[in-house]
Amino acid sequence: MSIPLHVTARLATPEVPLAQLVNLAPGRVVPIELKLRPQLLVEGKPYFEVEPGEQGGRAAVSLLRKCTAASPKEDAP
Repeated sequence: MSIPLHVTARLATPEVPLAQLVNLAPGRVVPIELKLRPQLLVEGKPYFEVEPGEQGGRAAVSLLRKCTAASPKEDAP
């Protein structure tokens, strides 16, 4: 069965002040901190905790563990 699904690797969720957001333009840099537990999302829902890396010169993620219903969607403060 071949059903296309939207898959996203969420490595960071930066909060950007509105003043900085309205001034974004090509070439600007938005500093981020990588999440403690980056996630692979399928259709917007977390499925795996991942570790960022590379394979064959391309960005990649290694699947570490499957998320459970009790897993937090965001890192605790």
